[in-house]
Amino acid sequence: MMYYRVAWKSNRSSVWQWKSTKLTSLEALFRFLRMYSSIPQDHLRVFASSSLESMEEMLMCENKGWESTSITAEEFLCERGIHIGEKTQRVSEQYAERGVGGREQHCTAIPERAERKCVGEETGRG
Repeated sequence: MMYYRVAWKSNRSSVWQWKSTKLTSLEALFRFLRMYSSIPQDHLRVFASSSLESMEEMLMCENKGWESTSITAEEFLCERGIHIGEKTQRVSEQYAERGVGGREQHCTAIPERAERKCVGEETGRG
């Protein structure tokens, strides 16, 4: 089973905090992101894992500036050809079954993140 969680960072904080509880389907994740569409999408990060415990580690890594597998909500939606405000019906089913399916994407390129890994080894940062 795949779990999803969404974290957010306000303008006044440099720390990512959980905004959602565990979500167990893409449909629930899409509903959550639509519900919070008024928040700038680069202030929301999507974490996905088959283990709930590893999500805590991923959040810790993100807050330390280390590499994690989380991506901004903007990136997550862009990869699927979805734009906030766009009317979508049964989005999770469509994209789970056939991916983007040839829809044109109008998303800007996202620069690659600095390569720092969080694998439980000392990095000299802390």
